[in-house]
Amino acid sequence: MRATILAIILLSGTLVATGCTNKVSTGDSSGPVKMSTFDVNKYAVNTTACNPLSGGNPPTDPSAGIHATLSYLSSSQPRYSNVSDMINNGTPSKQDLFFTEINVPTRLFTEGFPLQSGGMIKDDLGNDLLEWFAIRFQGTVHLGPNDVEGDYQLGMLADDGAIMSLSNDVEGNNFQVVVNDDGTHPTMMDCGPTIQMTKDTSLAMRIDYYQGPRYHIALVPLWRPVNMSTPRETLCGVSGNNAFFDYNNNSAPLTNYIKLLADGWRPLNAANYSVSPSTGYNPCVDGTAPGISNVAISYNVELNTVTVTWNTDIEATDQVLITNPDGTQTLTTSDNVLRTSHSVSLVGVLFRGETYTIQAVSISADLGKSIGAPITYTLP
Repeated sequence: MRATILAIILLSGTLVATGCTNKVSTGDSSGPVKMSTFDVNKYAVNTTACNPLSGGNPPTDPSAGIHATLSYLSSSQPRYSNVSDMINNGTPSKQDLFFTEINVPTRLFTEGFPLQSGGMIKDDLGNDLLEWFAIRFQGTVHLGPNDVEGDYQLGMLADDGAIMSLSNDVEGNNFQVVVNDDGTHPTMMDCGPTIQMTKDTSLAMRIDYYQGPRYHIALVPLWRPVNMSTPRETLCGVSGNNAFFDYNNNSAPLTNYIKLLADGWRPLNAANYSVSPSTGYNPCVDGTAPGISNVAISYNVELNTVTVTWNTDIEATDQVLITNPDGTQTLTTSDNVLRTSHSVSLVGVLFRGETYTIQAVSISADLGKSIGAPITYTLP
C-alpha cells in the first residue's frame, strides 16, 4: 500500500487535505507577518458554491448574505414529500452554499450547483445534482436602510416545499415556524403571520427548502408592511407553475405576481440578510482578486518533496489545489499569512508515474480569489 501522511476526508466525491503537516509555506520573510482577517480554510474553494440557484451579484460586505447547507437523496431512497423527511433522511453534502439573497422566481432548473473551483456538485451516481435535494438556509433577517419600522406580514412562494422559521435568539435557538409552504407542489403562495420590526430588530432565520422531481424550481420569501386597514391577501394558497411567473420567458412576472407587488408585497432583498455569528463570514464577496504569475513546480528526490511556487501582484494567502488521476481533489491548508511570494511544499502527496493537475490558489485580504491555470504534472 502506498503511504501518504495527508489526513483525507471524503466530501461528496471531493478529497480535501486537512491539517497539512506536509505543507510548508515560505516566501516574504522580511518585515512583520501579515495575517488574513479570515480563516480561508473554513470555506474551501473546491467545496463552496456562490449564488448557485439564481446567480446575482456577490456582496461587498463579508457579513452580508445567507449561508446554506445541502442534502440529497440517494438513488435507492424513497422519494419523500416533505422537507423534514428530506433533510433528516438525506445524505449531507459537505459543500457550503452562500447566497446574496433568496429570490428564485419560477424557472427551469438545469444548471445544478457550480463550485468556485469549477465542476459541479454531484449526486451518488456522479450526475449533476438537479432533483431530490434539500437546502437549509440560515442567517439573520432585519430591516434594510430604506425599510420603515412597523408591522410586516410574512409570505413565501415555493416549488416544491419550504418552511420559514424565526427566532429572537441570534444564535438560532428556539425557532418558531412562521410560514409553512411544505409539500410537493408547483409554485404556491403561502401567507404567514405579522411580526413587528424596528431598526434594532435582528431575527435568526431558517428556511428549509426541498426540490422534488425536476425541472421547475421557485423560492421567494416575501413580506409587506401592514396596518389595521390592510385587506386580506386573496392570493394565499394559489398555486401553479404558470400562476406567478412565466418560466418559458425568463421568469417574467405574470398578473398574480404583479398584484402581489401592488398589494405591498416584495421579496426580502440583500439589505435584509446577514450571515449568522456561527457562519462568521461570507467567502463569496466581491474582493480584489490577486494576479497569479510565475507558477513553477520542482521535485526534490532526496526529500521526496514537490514544491509549487508562484507570485501574486498583491498580498494574498497560498494553497495548492491538486486534481488526482481519479478526478478527486486535494486542497492544502493555508497558514493564512498574506504574502506576494508563495511556496507550498507537498510531501508524500503525489506518487511516481501518476499524472496530476496542479493549480495555485491565492485569496487576498478582502477575500478576492484567484485560481491559477491548471498545470499537468507527472512525478518522475
